[in-house]
Amino acid sequence: MSTMIYSALLTDTPSVFKNIELRNIYGKGAKTAVELKGLPEQGLENITPENINLTAYNFVICSNVESIALNNVKIQKEHKNDTII
Repeated sequence: MSTMIYSALLTDTPSVFKNIELRNIYGKGAKTAVELKGLPEQGLENITPENINLTAYNFVICSNVESIALNNVKIQKEHKNDTII
């Protein structure tokens, strides 16, 4: 799992996160395949996942995302009885 943590000087204006591309990601056994969370006062804009092939228990969770374009994204449901090697 990859987590992006962003820290900067505190200001009255939230940072803008837009035009983000996620490419060629493959994985198996994650709890959630994709989770995108923007800020309530500044949502994520123009997110493009491309060539993604994942197996996970949960599919996609998005909150405060203004726009997302899925290109060649395949997510399969992981079953509790499956064995991950």
